[in-house]
Amino acid sequence: MAHDAFAKGQFVQHDVHRNQRRSTLLTAIEEFRKNNAAYSQLQCIIVDKDFTELSVLKEAFPNVSILLCQFHVIKYLREQVAMADYRFTPWHKMQIRSLILLMVYAKTEREYMKHIKYLRHVVNIGCKPTITTEISQNSRDHEANPPGDNAMSVGPAPDLSNTELVSVDQLPTSDQESAKHSFESYFDKNWDKCRNLWCSYRRQSAVTLAIIPITDLNRHGNN
Repeated sequence: MAHDAFAKGQFVQHDVHRNQRRSTLLTAIEEFRKNNAAYSQLQCIIVDKDFTELSVLKEAFPNVSILLCQFHVIKYLREQVAMADYRFTPWHKMQIRSLILLMVYAKTEREYMKHIKYLRHVVNIGCKPTITTEISQNSRDHEANPPGDNAMSVGPAPDLSNTELVSVDQLPTSDQESAKHSFESYFDKNWDKCRNLWCSYRRQSAVTLAIIPITDLNRHGNN
């Protein structure tokens, strides 16, 4: 689907293919370019997080902004938070989901960093032993005004009276990575490093015109 300068959307190509291999995607893109002479005027393409798709699009459209659909980013992260492996309590899940929204729609780097610091703090609450960064002024601001509003929290925070808090910064460098909560490591590896593709403050100059992602065509095609 394409959106013009007036934010009008039109289907420009339906592509049904057997797999997501690089060669298959390149063939589909070549057909698109062959039948749409105006492709050179493309400003932005929004997709979900498929690394093969991303690399192919960057190769085929080197001068076009390739971004991740924020709806799908939120969806993927919420699903990840719900996984039993992390052993998050309902309180953890509610706080983290609220923080995800705040990070995705952060308007400045300072705002994003404030939220991610508090995320690191929250995921470590209740761990045994708890490994967490020192609570900065930004974290104290969050505690005074939790993400969303007070109605978003589910129950009290876990009891830390018998838990020793240790700062990651106080650990030897070799131990800092292993000391991270597994969700923190997952987020750093898979999302923080590519925040320019999904965080609002890094994509403000992109002409998105409220574009829906390419993968939403699948939903339209199944209706």
